[in-house]
Amino acid sequence: SKIRMSNDKEGYILNTLISSSKIEKPVEPEPEPETDSKTALRKQVVEKAKSALGVRYVFGGASMSGFDGSGLTMWVYNSVGYKLPHGSNSQGHNYVRNVSFSPNDYSNVKIGDLVFFGKTAGRYSHVGIYIGDGKMIHAPQPGKSVEIQVISSRSSSNQPTKIGRVIN
Repeated sequence: SKIRMSNDKEGYILNTLISSSKIEKPVEPEPEPETDSKTALRKQVVEKAKSALGVRYVFGGASMSGFDGSGLTMWVYNSVGYKLPHGSNSQGHNYVRNVSFSPNDYSNVKIGDLVFFGKTAGRYSHVGIYIGDGKMIHAPQPGKSVEIQVISSRSSSNQPTKIGRVIN
């Protein structure tokens, strides 16, 4: 069939390619529904992380002898069968699915999600584990121990830059 395009050019198209049906925009696939097993796994993550409360910060640490931020998340997730590398930047770029959030709205965030921080766009220098109610557990810095912190209590320049989901 002969057709006229919007730029007034004429051309031809095979009749088999023409349809009188309205073209609908493809629908984005829904995320997998939350299952009891996923919920149980997320709870295991939080319980394992809580078992490390009070363990001292050690740069490069990933055991009950001492943790740094990504060492804690690596150790916790390894205990439930997920292999994460040691490094918050690598974890944030390659091992999680982005979760939308804003500093005042954590309604999309689930327990066990990773909370990433960084002063430079796209570079993550610290990570913690979300435990609900706007709180995370993390290994903060030298001289401190693994602790629970209210995320909003951090300075405005040190708020999360990304939330990542490991258990999808």
